[in-house]
Amino acid sequence: MDKLNARGFTLIELMVGVAVLAIALAAGVPSMSEFIQNSRLSAQANDLLASLHLARTEAIKRNAQVTLCAKSPGAANCSIAAGTGWQIGWVVFVDVNNNRALDAGEPVLDSHGAAANRVAITPSIGNLNLFFYTSRGVVRYPDPADVTLSVALNGVFRICDGRGLDHARGLVLSPTGRVEVTKSTTVIGTCP
Repeated sequence: MDKLNARGFTLIELMVGVAVLAIALAAGVPSMSEFIQNSRLSAQANDLLASLHLARTEAIKRNAQVTLCAKSPGAANCSIAAGTGWQIGWVVFVDVNNNRALDAGEPVLDSHGAAANRVAITPSIGNLNLFFYTSRGVVRYPDPADVTLSVALNGVFRICDGRGLDHARGLVLSPTGRVEVTKSTTVIGTCP
């Protein structure tokens, strides 16, 4: 066989190519893993942010109370039981009779499913499982005794994964109803 007409790769060329590919993968895979985890947290923060904006906008537009609440485990309605957790999902609905419960016939504006695997969503205000926007777009939280309604200072939803506070996201909900996304560890507080 004529050496000038030979085609293909030599064994040494293939081994060098495989070594370069292995080095590139070793450098890229950890970065990709962190990128995916960060994307999960950002997606959860953006989903909750969109629901908060929807609730406020609809409350003003409909001139009615719109409630956002954590879902009950295994059900599509709200849970007012303490500590249920927002990672199960949440529901946004027009609370026609202002009883802070999803009743038959009340329009459901948004229903969100469970959070991504290993992502925790917790409110900074105790075991808060629901709050609502008034027709003016102002946010209100039921007090623990559920007797009166209180205006909180800033409520924060912490969105965390197993990596802890350094990678967490927070949604700061002001008493006026404005929502802000933050990565500030002093604002977010602690991750569960």
